[in-house]
Amino acid sequence: MEKNIQKAIKLSIKSSLHDRIREGNQKETLVLLLDRSGSMAGERIDALKKATELLVNEVDFTKYNMSIHFFPPLQSSLLKIGNPFVIINEVNSVMTGGNTPMAEAIDKVIGECQRAILVSDGEPTDNPLALLKRMKENCAKMPIIDCVHIGDSPRSEETLRTIAQETGGTYQKFTDLEKLKKSFKYLSPKYYGLLREGKIGG
Repeated sequence: MEKNIQKAIKLSIKSSLHDRIREGNQKETLVLLLDRSGSMAGERIDALKKATELLVNEVDFTKYNMSIHFFPPLQSSLLKIGNPFVIINEVNSVMTGGNTPMAEAIDKVIGECQRAILVSDGEPTDNPLALLKRMKENCAKMPIIDCVHIGDSPRSEETLRTIAQETGGTYQKFTDLEKLKKSFKYLSPKYYGLLREGKIGG
């Protein structure tokens, strides 16, 4: 019974989002929430930069806006950027360091986008699952959050799986960085439907 209720809520949220977009003739906004904490240094951040470039190149910017929020946050947050070159340059220039304030990153996108892609390799240093409880209370503003897990931390996997499940998103885990580079683009709007149907993926 509880699962059926959760499913109905998620379908209602998704339908409401698309209805508002059609009524206002607005572009959908896709936000990238990218972990740049210290544990992402080296091969992981390099792979994420390449993967992000390939994803951005698949986005039709006549139909979609994109934003980026790094965590820990930087002084410059990009809001509804319609230029792929600006986004790619911002990602390629980012440096790693600091902790993993995942809940803070998620909080930034509530009510600001239709879908977000969250990428992280580590355990959050705040409490995103507590934030999910507040998100449920405000479900009309809750975005779909697709979670990408880099690495093999069991606690990180549990957290990211829960975030994806509670928001109606997908969960993907990559221990092979080459697969991340090749498959991350399937989260772009161009391929997203096929990904959810299980026809493509990592």
